[in-house]
Amino acid sequence: MCRINVRLGEMEKVGEHVKLRGKADINNADLFYSVVNRKFVRGIIHGNSVFYKLYPGEYIEMIYYKNWFYNPPSEISAVLIEVSDDLYLKAVSCIVYSNSEFVLENKEIPLQIKDLVEVKDVKYRSIVELFDRTYDESENEKLLKFVLSKKEIVESE
Repeated sequence: MCRINVRLGEMEKVGEHVKLRGKADINNADLFYSVVNRKFVRGIIHGNSVFYKLYPGEYIEMIYYKNWFYNPPSEISAVLIEVSDDLYLKAVSCIVYSNSEFVLENKEIPLQIKDLVEVKDVKYRSIVELFDRTYDESENEKLLKFVLSKKEIVESE
């Protein structure tokens, strides 16, 4: 049911780290969450693009996508990747919804995803708001288990 094409951004290997480019506009957002640091990676926003510098390790790419021609219109995919000499896709989970309350009140969905939905759908703010938040170990584990479970949660009509 995941509708968006999971792609691993435009990658460029530079020394020991990888440079990636994602999107950030009203209907899209690509964010990377560091499993080790338990926080979103601070990206450099330039226009509708976000540039990330990722070092070797595990990350969860959260892809927010909204298209009003679809019903339900919103989707978030959480993609576990490993950065080493290349990018390796390990698991994908997704949530398809039309009402943000469905995500915010669902106990299965991790806090990091709820925070992204709140910033994009409820507050209509920039993703910059997420860069300074650090999550506790239990929320980190919940997110990792959610992605590894490869769940597809779809809001019923």
